[in-house]
Amino acid sequence: GNAAKFTHKGFIKMTASADESCTNIIIKVMDTGIGIPSDKFDGIFKSFTQVDLATTRKYGGTGLGLTLAEALLRLHHGTISVASDYGGANS
Repeated sequence: GNAAKFTHKGFIKMTASADESCTNIIIKVMDTGIGIPSDKFDGIFKSFTQVDLATTRKYGGTGLGLTLAEALLRLHHGTISVASDYGGANS
């Protein structure tokens, strides 16, 4: 959802693969959206948190999407992480 919400031009790419032991699935989403500053990485998984107020006003949202995604992944013994080239390609 966030990739589509914050990418106005460029691309959104989603890939799925298995790890070396074929016991885990790795899903990656890469986009050319607005990006996330590295000092905000930890906060984006907290409930009701947005990167900044200007983004909230412009795009809306509750700040629950990534919180819910992380909770569901933990229930299945999975993890979620973020990497971002602020202003460039993101995953």
